[in-house]
Amino acid sequence: MNGLPKSLQLVAALLLLTAASLPAVIVAGGDGTQNDTAPASDQGWSYVGSVNYSDGSLNASGIYLGQYGGSYWVLTANHVASSGLGSYTLNGTTYGFVTGSGQRVGTLDLYVVQISITDPGDPLLSVSNLSLATSSPLLDTPLTMVGYGRNRAADLTTYYVNTSTNPYTWSTTSSPNTTKFYGYQYASGNTKRWGSNTSEGTSTQSGTTYLVTDFDAVVGEAQAAIGDSGGGVFAYNSATGQYELAGVMVSIIGYSGQTPVGQLPSNAVFGNQTYSIDIATYRDDILSAVPEPSSLALLAAASLLLLLRKRRPAPQHR
Repeated sequence: MNGLPKSLQLVAALLLLTAASLPAVIVAGGDGTQNDTAPASDQGWSYVGSVNYSDGSLNASGIYLGQYGGSYWVLTANHVASSGLGSYTLNGTTYGFVTGSGQRVGTLDLYVVQISITDPGDPLLSVSNLSLATSSPLLDTPLTMVGYGRNRAADLTTYYVNTSTNPYTWSTTSSPNTTKFYGYQYASGNTKRWGSNTSEGTSTQSGTTYLVTDFDAVVGEAQAAIGDSGGGVFAYNSATGQYELAGVMVSIIGYSGQTPVGQLPSNAVFGNQTYSIDIATYRDDILSAVPEPSSLALLAAASLLLLLRKRRPAPQHR
């Protein structure tokens, strides 16, 4: 990460792990307006929607999991749910959340909640459940990141950073004895966007295992931004021929002094990282928070058997 001392990188990471919602995915190269329609083979795009406040304005991102136990479930970040759940919009349709259905997944920054589907012709009724990864992506595994993050400025910004101070001092004005860093300023508005990256493996911080990606100066590479919290990181499973949910974006890791204490991020700099909760590690926790179809089927079968036993007529003696 541009030679930044690891000790200072970790300080920055710990400060940002509890940051509020992330923006839209920032994509390197181009003018910043690219990748706002589904990529080839979808790659998880159609499962990522927006979590909205009660007034309809955007809060952050949420991932449609599918139907479990006859109900329809969305997965997002717990800190997104804590800041307000009004509605969920996916593929142009807005759904209400079912009151009282939401719950945090253990002590993780994850939250599951039901949405209400009342239209018998709603296309979500025929959508397959999203596949959840059963193993963490290996180093250099290709990934696709999808979220409703902040837009970025069209042009690259050069930052002149004094690395002799603690925290580092950042400026966009050229000055001597500074190190150059490059990145993008955030722009107004949020847009659903996707970008590519590769796995840097997993990292465990404060007891939680995260899937890590770096933001490199590679055209098409993605970095999470404000609004992307609750968005998805997807990996292709060659054995099944499907894209699986491999991570849920929850935090961004920046350099020392890049984001002043008490403020939200305002840029994405090459060398930054995205931390996403690793789905394979917590797959069972997520599924235990929603009723498994197989469990309900067994329960229904058991109930039916009991009913039949109760209704069976007494034997006739002749």
